[in-house]
Amino acid sequence: MLGLLEGQAGSVGRPLHTRLGQHLAAGIGQEIEDTRKVMGDNPWPYGIKANEKALEALFQYSYEQDLAKRRLTIEELFHPSTLDFEERL
Repeated sequence: MLGLLEGQAGSVGRPLHTRLGQHLAAGIGQEIEDTRKVMGDNPWPYGIKANEKALEALFQYSYEQDLAKRRLTIEELFHPSTLDFEERL
């Protein structure tokens, strides 16, 4: 996990087009800016708290669509040592 954080920390401060590489940046500049407007500068945050809203929606939809017999909780799916994890950028 630390390797993922180090990799992300090294790229978050740079503009997205430089992180993607020049060969990918051509022609997608507007899409990058549109994505940034909707998702912010860090569209893939690490940690439970940063993703709590998405996880809660996942649990609700899984229950509503009969993919889960009951509505699950974060505490029962993640090890206690991971619940307070936060990325440091």
